[in-house]
Amino acid sequence: MFAGTVAYTLRSYSKESIVQRRLYEAQALAEAGVQDAMLQLVSTASWRTGFSSKALGKGLYTVTLSTHTGRPWITATGYAPTLALLARPVRTLKLQV
Repeated sequence: MFAGTVAYTLRSYSKESIVQRRLYEAQALAEAGVQDAMLQLVSTASWRTGFSSKALGKGLYTVTLSTHTGRPWITATGYAPTLALLARPVRTLKLQV
């Protein structure tokens, strides 16, 4: 019974660490979206197109910008690869340029 409990606990920790890793990936993808948008804004200050499902590695990100002319808000959402039997890990960042 003890061995079964230990095996179950280790499997649970392993699954948790995989989910955490994917959440970190989603965070990194959202940050990449912010950087990509900032690069576009530096080259074209009036750019407000954003990105829709732009692939990066095995994940993707979506970026939207507010219509403020001075200091727009950037909202970037990173989507890590889907986990089997679980929802796709997602992280969103919002900041004002």
